[in-house]
Amino acid sequence: MELPNSAGIQSDYGEFYNGIGKLFRRRRFICLLPVYMLCLFFSSKMTWAQQKAVAITMDDIEQRNAYLPEDFKTNMLDSIVSLQLPVTILVCEGRLFLDDTLKRLRNIEKWMAEPLITPGSHTYSHVYYSDTTFAFYTKDIERGLAISLPLAQRFGKVLKYFRFPFNCLGRDSMQHDLIRRYLGDKGLILTPFTVESEDWAYNAVYEYHLSKGDSARAAQTGGRYVQQTLRMFDYIEEMCRQFYGRAVKQIYLCHDNVLNEHYLPVIVRELKSRAYQMISLDEAMADPIYRSEDGYYQKWGISWIYRYNYAQLKEYSRKEPDDHIYQEYQALVR
Repeated sequence: MELPNSAGIQSDYGEFYNGIGKLFRRRRFICLLPVYMLCLFFSSKMTWAQQKAVAITMDDIEQRNAYLPEDFKTNMLDSIVSLQLPVTILVCEGRLFLDDTLKRLRNIEKWMAEPLITPGSHTYSHVYYSDTTFAFYTKDIERGLAISLPLAQRFGKVLKYFRFPFNCLGRDSMQHDLIRRYLGDKGLILTPFTVESEDWAYNAVYEYHLSKGDSARAAQTGGRYVQQTLRMFDYIEEMCRQFYGRAVKQIYLCHDNVLNEHYLPVIVRELKSRAYQMISLDEAMADPIYRSEDGYYQKWGISWIYRYNYAQLKEYSRKEPDDHIYQEYQALVR
């Protein structure tokens, strides 16, 4: 029986079919096709894994409670340096003046001087944009920039990133449009995120247990934070696979707090073990997805993965893995 010739087959996988044709002609098809298919399978898996990358962004530098009994030591920065981890920090400038201003200014200088750190701004007062006016909010941004811009320049850095507190871009399309135009005129880049895991809520519960001397429950809370973060990465990655057909360069949002001082290194090690490459925010923002149109005009700070296709993905935003930490946080603050 004459075996079929694959040369005429019209397909994007022409070379693949040519290979099969050769195997047919050599009478080895049955024994070698499974091997060939396995190679293709593992090759695609390796390609996906090699593409996984994440940029770490950290809000609320200097966080008020991050140095409680530790005499304002920059332990969070020390951890970042030990990991050789590129991090973009979003400075909430007003927090530099909450208590010992001199020590906080010295600390922010250490942050700015570190080559691994890319500086950005997070407003002076950390207010909801939707709860105020465009005029007040832009003045608050400029009040903060008057502090952080000269600091960045002194250490030879360009401050170009800005993130909204609570990731609130306004209550409606008019507020969104006004502030986007303003940032563009200022040369500031809106800093998105794709993955976050309510670390601020975990931190409140974590610090509460530490304050009570309950190290076991504190450690349990820290472990839950790590696992929830990894679940969120898995969830967002799977969504990117389904709706974008590829790995997206992720941007992780976390905060300057005691929890991350102790557990961010664990998360980084776990992500590296899952073949994630740690990249800068500049590298992440080069992904074409971040040039997509954002058609989400509400005030809630959801992932940009949802914002870019909100009509299709809004239900998925409501089905994220939930460890119910927010309910524990609310019980503490009532």
